[in-house]
Amino acid sequence: SASASRPPVVQGPPAPGFESIDNPPPVANPPSDAGAQLNAIALAQASTPAAAPPATQPTPPPTAMVEPTAPASPQPSAEATRTLADIIRAIDVPDAERRPTVAAVDLNEIAAMQAKRRAEREAEAAAAAQKAKKEAAAKAKAEAAAKAKKEAEEKKRLTDNPSRNWLQVGVGQSKSALAFTMKRLRGKYDSLAPQDAWTAGWGQTNRLLVGPFASFTRAKELETKLKAAGADAFAWKSDAGEVVEKLGGE
Repeated sequence: SASASRPPVVQGPPAPGFESIDNPPPVANPPSDAGAQLNAIALAQASTPAAAPPATQPTPPPTAMVEPTAPASPQPSAEATRTLADIIRAIDVPDAERRPTVAAVDLNEIAAMQAKRRAEREAEAAAAAQKAKKEAAAKAKAEAAAKAKKEAEEKKRLTDNPSRNWLQVGVGQSKSALAFTMKRLRGKYDSLAPQDAWTAGWGQTNRLLVGPFASFTRAKELETKLKAAGADAFAWKSDAGEVVEKLGGE
């Protein structure tokens, strides 16, 4: 074939000028930044001139002290130096004020006014005394009436409640309960059947009584008889005026 008849291609050395394109020359490293900065600082210090010292300010001369002069005192005026006597002498009182202005007084008229006022005071005092007298009389009358009423009530109490002889057979706060007790005692003791039942106050309770008896001895006789039968009874004498009432509801 045609490819088999071609001779082999041999690679020769590169042509001049093409070698620099394929293999570039090495680049040199730049100097370090630290060294450059040190050199710049040294050059700046060498070129800067030394600072000049500050100028000295001159001291001002001392100022002399001047004493102030006191102003002259003003002279007082004649008006300010006047005395009280001068002021009084300078007062000018008008003639109209120098004349007396007191009006004439009628002594008879004053006496009449005083007599009228005295009569009015005397009349008022007499009226007050009359009123007090009437009030005292009314008070005394009322007190006398109250006293008479109290005496009449006391007399009636003594008349209605003379001193009497009784036989006590029981006690109790309720009068209705005492009536029930009396019925029970009459059924138990024949000697109490004909007796009337009464009651009288005894502190915070009430006495249950039978009687009254003609004498204290008669009351004691019934006491002995009832005690022998087993009853709890004792003779008792009421004082004059001590209220003893008939027991109701038997």
